[in-house]
Amino acid sequence: MVEFIDSSSDLQTKRIQDLEVINIGYEDCRPGYGYGPTLRPYHLIHFVIRGQGKLMIRDHTFSIKGGEAFLIPAEQVAYYEASRTDPWSYTWIGFTGNQAVSISREFMASTPDRYVLRDLDVEKYRDVLKEGAELDEVTVPNHYLCSSILMRTAALLSEEFRDRGYVGQSQTLADEIKFFFDSKYTENLQMQEIAQSFGIHPNYMNHIFRTKYGISPKQYLTGLKIDKAKIMLSTTDLPVQLIASSLGFADQLSFSRTFKGRVGMAPTEYRKRYSDR
Repeated sequence: MVEFIDSSSDLQTKRIQDLEVINIGYEDCRPGYGYGPTLRPYHLIHFVIRGQGKLMIRDHTFSIKGGEAFLIPAEQVAYYEASRTDPWSYTWIGFTGNQAVSISREFMASTPDRYVLRDLDVEKYRDVLKEGAELDEVTVPNHYLCSSILMRTAALLSEEFRDRGYVGQSQTLADEIKFFFDSKYTENLQMQEIAQSFGIHPNYMNHIFRTKYGISPKQYLTGLKIDKAKIMLSTTDLPVQLIASSLGFADQLSFSRTFKGRVGMAPTEYRKRYSDR
């Protein structure tokens, strides 16, 4: 096995960034080699170069062969195993961050098998990931190199599925609005201004978003802010006032009121109870 682990910062720090690489690797598996069942706090995509194996996740079993890839989202229990007669070789990349869920969901929505991506030109992914897997030193330049490898991998996947008419085909105005929230949630966003920027009425924006995602745009945006606040409170010593302003709240009082309404306790109480520092 060849693997590079980007330990330039700890996992908790990586999770509050937009997009961060955890590891990049390559392995020629022995017959019957299995991993799990286990869950990881980050997302993984394996590209199968040759051979065969199986993935078991959420009560589903998928047979996978060379020229295919499988995605394991964060916090989902999975087990995968190489064939006993034709064991697979694969390369992988693990990643986390605020945008990681959006990337995973995009690709899961782009394939009928949800966790398995079929008929890929895996050689180009192998070539891209090989550069990262063979790194042997954790440095700032290598950290940036890993980030570029992740973005190139995502771009290649998006291009493949766009060419097949998958990615983008199901992209709706609600998806575009959600992507806007995912990218801009740290700002002091106003629903009326957002609707206006998309050329629609706020009531219509609320309708299409709720129809697609089951909650209102404001509820979704607030949830993003509070989820990020919980991570920052439990993993950093940043003052509550600074956390509030960094997440686009008008003031600390507004943040504390919103946080307590969502979580059931004040930010300071949450920090005392869940801080890992």
